[in-house]
Amino acid sequence: MYLDKINLHLLFFCGLLGTAPLWAVELKEAEITALKNIVEHDTGEGKGAAPAHASEKIFEKSKLSTAAASMAELTFADSSITRVGANTSFSFQSKERLVKLDKGTVLINTPPGAGGATVDCGGVTAAVTGTTFMASVDGNGNKMFVLLEGTEGMRVTAGGKTTIVRPGQAASVGGGEGGGKKEDSGGGSGEKKAG
Repeated sequence: MYLDKINLHLLFFCGLLGTAPLWAVELKEAEITALKNIVEHDTGEGKGAAPAHASEKIFEKSKLSTAAASMAELTFADSSITRVGANTSFSFQSKERLVKLDKGTVLINTPPGAGGATVDCGGVTAAVTGTTFMASVDGNGNKMFVLLEGTEGMRVTAGGKTTIVRPGQAASVGGGEGGGKKEDSGGGSGEKKAG
């Protein structure tokens, strides 16, 4: 009986070890798995931007940008997928699982247990875990965050105020606003002020 308890505890512990690498994966690099039209990659080493290519590795703090009618898809080691839309400037940092979006649109899917991501759109952040969401910044600095699916909410923080966005909802923050609006496209409570 005593040995059965020890074996059960060892089995449980080994099971936890088996899942730990998924939680511990940092976003140090991504592979370009698809691209269309004009996509450029700036390594940040002072060489400037150069055309990006399929299967190319993109490392943290380098910048990926797309032109009009262009797109790129990146796949990370934890199976997270990021699609970078037209006219977008995008980079990422591994330790905080931080995505920096200067302009344009990204669609991000992080698998459950992968640690999620935080998107920084110039003073407005959205933190999500194990879900599919979209973030965009338009030419006027307006930000939009849409939670497409997931079991947990997305925390959108702007001007010291935080709003929880649930699946099927969106939050928007104007270029000069400190707060934001939350919209429910699933027939819910409509539009609300953030905070």
